[in-house]
Amino acid sequence: MNRDDALETIFHREKKSILTFCIIIANGLLFALECSGEGLTASHMLSLGAAFPPLIAEGQYWRLISALFLHGSLRHLGSNMLGLLFFGDAAESRIGKLRFLTLYLGGGLLGNLFSFLHASAAGEMTVSVGASTSVFALFGYILVSFFKDSKRGIKTPIRRFLAYLVLALLSGFADPYIDGFAHLGGLVAGAALSVILIPGTKNGNPP
Repeated sequence: MNRDDALETIFHREKKSILTFCIIIANGLLFALECSGEGLTASHMLSLGAAFPPLIAEGQYWRLISALFLHGSLRHLGSNMLGLLFFGDAAESRIGKLRFLTLYLGGGLLGNLFSFLHASAAGEMTVSVGASTSVFALFGYILVSFFKDSKRGIKTPIRRFLAYLVLALLSGFADPYIDGFAHLGGLVAGAALSVILIPGTKNGNPP
């Protein structure tokens, strides 16, 4: 399926992925708020809810969620929303709104928690924002889904997807401006939540 076919499927399906679109809109509106006032400064993003290990350690755990809806640049926002548009639509249309929301927010929360624990242990004090942790949680779902389908004899691009995941993870760890541990935590959390929450993944049948 090429990009045009994928977009046709997303926007002309009778049952729309409403939550995916709502999350994309929310991210866009919050980015506009970020750009106001001080602009995209660390202090401004902290005031809006960016993740910051010392503040989280003080009990501001809500930052593990709020940071998922903030972005450091227009390019950062665009790349994450493009991933959410395609992978979020695929997940929401297949597992339903409630499970999708649990996967998206739960995977993002656990991924950011993993990043916080690592940063605290390493003594790092970096301001962190971005929906990519939740997007990687969706990758975890797609991986589990592909694996279950493959075991049932259904052809899936699981090898290509695995190669893409490895490259995406490595690029995150190689770039000092990307939180690779949040990506890894989101991926693992998304896969685990898929196995626990989505019917059929425990007994070999895909959701």
